[in-house]
Amino acid sequence: MATKPINQSFIGRAFVKVSYSRDEGMHQPETNADGSKNPKASRRVLSHLEYIGFRSRELDHDTDTYGIFNKREDHASIKEFYDLITNDKALRHSNTVKMHKLVIGFQREWFERYGVNYKDLVRHLMERLEERKGMQLDWVAAEHLKEKSPHSHVAIKSTGNDENGDTKRLKITKEDIQWIQKEIDRYTGREQYLSRDKELGRDDLVVDLIKEISKEVEKQVREGERNNQQAKAKAQRVREKEDRER
Repeated sequence: MATKPINQSFIGRAFVKVSYSRDEGMHQPETNADGSKNPKASRRVLSHLEYIGFRSRELDHDTDTYGIFNKREDHASIKEFYDLITNDKALRHSNTVKMHKLVIGFQREWFERYGVNYKDLVRHLMERLEERKGMQLDWVAAEHLKEKSPHSHVAIKSTGNDENGDTKRLKITKEDIQWIQKEIDRYTGREQYLSRDKELGRDDLVVDLIKEISKEVEKQVREGERNNQQAKAKAQRVREKEDRER
């Protein structure tokens, strides 16, 4: 299976979901020697990166929020990150996990109430995750702020370098996901709101509501990736038709 969910957490006010992609046909050429399409080729990692970047640009047109960002740049390159994955010798085997996919989101009320800045939050989380795992990581992320439930997608290359520069494989466990959730709670200052919320009796609805938000975002990702792949396939058919007619 190319993409497999690991776990998700609904503790607190945010939802956190982690999955990974093997993309078994990533290193296969898209066409055979005779020009026919190679059925073993796949570009699932690239499709996901293009989707989160395109959707971000589509929804957030103001110049300080759209597109892909990383630990240093507000406008990072999808191609450069994708090349890091495809050129990593440790990721050449078809069955190797190539990329981890992290989704962090809030219901809009909580997003606005906490004043969440996803760029700051994601950079903080990834810096803390590097400390926790003892390695430097390559990642890119995108904000989808105009959705009903504002969220951020983070794509993490599944290898990193330890303090000696040696390559290490990144594994994100259930314990790591719970830790990420708690780190978000600490970062957003969630604890200061809890006592008042409990007095209002609002926490009874939290878990079910966050699960609903998570399903909504997951559906958007599936549909977005599928639409992106269909659009690329259609464009390819148009080019092939034009070439035949020349």
